[in-house]
Amino acid sequence: MSFAAIGREVHLSLSAVAERVRKLEDTGVVTGYHAAVDVTKLGLGIQAILRIAADKEHCQQVAALAERTPEVREGYQITGEDSYLLIIAVRSVEHLGQIVNTFGDLGEVSTSVILGHVGAKAQ
Repeated sequence: MSFAAIGREVHLSLSAVAERVRKLEDTGVVTGYHAAVDVTKLGLGIQAILRIAADKEHCQQVAALAERTPEVREGYQITGEDSYLLIIAVRSVEHLGQIVNTFGDLGEVSTSVILGHVGAKAQ
């Protein structure tokens, strides 16, 4: 959204909006801007959630593998029975199987295929 459009929404001038956004950036409240990518248009029609239960010996290896695996769109180290939650995008069920097997070498993997988005951030 442009600064002018934001200004119209909140009844501020373009310069006032720009100054406030700059302050938010300078103080670290706004940490960056990102492109929204439709992965289905990249041929990655299946999205899934991987939950990985790794022991202490393999936790760093899971994190490192997630960092270098391009199919991983988001990754979280979590509490509870599982150690990591990864959101991935893949071409096919076979491709999903390859990713599951790769992470399965480092811990117990549970997989859920994402059927759609719901809630406030649904697109």
